[in-house]
Amino acid sequence: PDLAYGQGAASRSQGNGSPFQHQNQNGQARPDTNFFGTQRAATNPVAATGAFSAPPQPLGLDQAELVTSAKTMFMRLQRAWDANEQGDLFELTTPDMFAQLKRDLEGRGSQPSRTEVPQLDAEVLGVESTANETFVSVRFYGQMREDDAPTAQPFQEVWNIVRSAHTGDTWRLAGIQQLDR
Repeated sequence: PDLAYGQGAASRSQGNGSPFQHQNQNGQARPDTNFFGTQRAATNPVAATGAFSAPPQPLGLDQAELVTSAKTMFMRLQRAWDANEQGDLFELTTPDMFAQLKRDLEGRGSQPSRTEVPQLDAEVLGVESTANETFVSVRFYGQMREDDAPTAQPFQEVWNIVRSAHTGDTWRLAGIQQLDR
């Protein structure tokens, strides 16, 4: 499942504590696409990793700095999800994404969530800029242990992040595309 930018629905809550899975505005599963409108060729890790190539210096953005910021954002949002910290979730997501995450948290109720990420890697897959916003797709991959799982499992997902082209303020999560689940 995926969450493409601008659709406003996200929830990875598959019972394991992680928050995001996508459906379109009609509640139907979306095809595997990113917010650039490109259809993913496959959902297995080998095929998915070759689907995009990162631009060397996208639109004047420092790619190493962007990857570092994205990894920090990933960990901060995961901790916020686990702790039901809606302030951080609000600050780091678009309004539509936050609304869905809040619904997901309400659905989770008082069930605690615990996620460990012993390995986290990231790469920029694509950058697009409009007059008002800059959009970036970042592929995260590594090892993640959720709740009471005995061992960490491999994961791979693409996060679509956005920020104002004018103010350069904080990147906000606009969508998630899971590649392995």
